[in-house]
Amino acid sequence: MLQISKLDQVYLTIANVTDANPLAELEVKIEHKRYDTGQGAPLEFDDKGALKLDEELISQHIYDLFKKNMVNAGQKFAFPMFDGQVVLICLVQKITPINMKSKLTYGMLESLDAVDVVCTAKNKAQLAIQTTRANEKQVFKKNMNFQELGIGGLDAEFNEIFRRAFNSRRFPQSMIDKYGIKHVKGMLLHGPPGTGKTLIAKKIADALNCEKPKVVNGPEIFDKYVGEAEKKIRELFEPAVQEMQEKGDESGLHVIIFDEIDALCRTRSSGGGGAGSEVGDKVVN
Repeated sequence: MLQISKLDQVYLTIANVTDANPLAELEVKIEHKRYDTGQGAPLEFDDKGALKLDEELISQHIYDLFKKNMVNAGQKFAFPMFDGQVVLICLVQKITPINMKSKLTYGMLESLDAVDVVCTAKNKAQLAIQTTRANEKQVFKKNMNFQELGIGGLDAEFNEIFRRAFNSRRFPQSMIDKYGIKHVKGMLLHGPPGTGKTLIAKKIADALNCEKPKVVNGPEIFDKYVGEAEKKIRELFEPAVQEMQEKGDESGLHVIIFDEIDALCRTRSSGGGGAGSEVGDKVVN
């Protein structure tokens, strides 16, 4: 959807197409604009207010637009849906030819059965693309060898943690909702000092496909100025909250390791009264 004025100059050149280069996969990043046309079927939204669109329906529209024609990596195009109520603005991020040795940056959509159109939302908080794909989430880093993590003597415990806490998180949210799978939301490691509790947490963070883990020593949170301790707690979680608002269920993993959390989360009102006790209570909350 180009916006060109009468004063703009547009230069066109004939493409030198030497090969049809049929495509096996087309990756498209999508954003949308909504218009109140007063006609068409009602639009559907998820519980977070994002517009719900079916990936197969989008793929059909894209194929109808480009069938037997060339599409280029980096190409931007747009088309209306639902009687003009929604206009999808698409950016071709990547093309994968059937001939894996091909170095061409363009290719042809020969048939919808032969090409896999992968649609992702630019802003998942505004657009929820419903898919039937059963691709696993990459929870752990690729080619991760757990035997090289250096946990040493805690293999059984680590395997138990993975099976109970992480195994269910490899699946897409659509499959989780469909089959009613419940995640384990927490595990408690207990034992005397020096038995490897903190080491396990740090090694799991090294193995996870996540942002750089934040390691916080409990006493570091407290500050001599009133309100600074609570501010530091909020800042720890802010990147994760912001990404969740933008990407929804497709947001990545964020890891925060609280070492010596007993120094931070004491029993409420255990400070003997005064302002210090009130700060401790607020941090615990």
